Amino acid sequence: MGMMIALLLAAANADALLKDARTLVKTNRAGEACPMLEESHKLEPALATLLSLADCYERTGRLIDAYQQFTEAAAWAERTRERQRLDEAKGRAAALKPKLSWLAINALLPVPGMTVRVLAVTLNPTGTTQLVPVEPGPVTLQVDAPDYESQAIQVSVEAKQTLTVVVPPLLPRSAAPPVFQTQTVQRASSSASINTGALATMAAGVAALAAGLGGLGWSYSTYAHLQAQQSGGSEQGSPTVTRDEFSTLKWVYPLSWVSVVVGAAAVAGGTAWLLVRPRAQGFSLMLVPSGPGALVRGTF
Repeated sequence: MGMMIALLLAAANADALLKDARTLVKTNRAGEACPMLEESHKLEPALATLLSLADCYERTGRLIDAYQQFTEAAAWAERTRERQRLDEAKGRAAALKPKLSWLAINALLPVPGMTVRVLAVTLNPTGTTQLVPVEPGPVTLQVDAPDYESQAIQVSVEAKQTLTVVVPPLLPRSAAPPVFQTQTVQRASSSASINTGALATMAAGVAALAAGLGGLGWSYSTYAHLQAQQSGGSEQGSPTVTRDEFSTLKWVYPLSWVSVVVGAAAVAGGTAWLLVRPRAQGFSLMLVPSGPGALVRGTF
């Protein structure tokens, strides 16, 4: 019984607020009416209240809020098959659309769990263009995905403009540098084998370093071009990065860091090897990464 009474009181209050708000709108006091309509709709959601709220927002210059409420009202009217209100809501929303500024957001290579957040709106990119109404001026898009580096894209939107924003592929999070463990094995050694092994280790390290640095240079250059291809960037009209390069970037970047770490370790080890005085008995040093990485062997 108590629940029933509470519901009846809420309905009565919502109806009273709706009537008072409509009276205020008729007397050009829409600024006072909007909060009352919000409270009325909160107490008892109703399609008629939603349409009145959308109208109030439009009268007070809150065009984005008005468009969103008219769009929601149209969906509601379609579900309940109220043709007159459906036509009204769709017509009012269509009339507002060209008055707004829009972001047309597209992610060329969406990944699982990827989100693009624009103000209070969160999108899940699917490879198709999605429209978001925004206020004119600077806007920041926050792009996130599990196991990928986050990215913030800043654009500037003019009044009544539809600005296309292409989200470039996210870079995988850099793998932690491999942790090396040492294992020693006693063995006989000679001066000649020590020098030859040291030089070979250093040569391999230099090659790995060069490959890694080259890969990093290419990765950062490609990423810079991707940023330039964003709306307003210098390469927007003539993109220089292809989809194949997008895909290649995903594995070249982390492998380049691994190559740099392994190469540096090999060069340092080979240099130390050359400086160590040969002994009758030596040992083998194996650098074994405890996680993903590479295995480097050297004989001392």
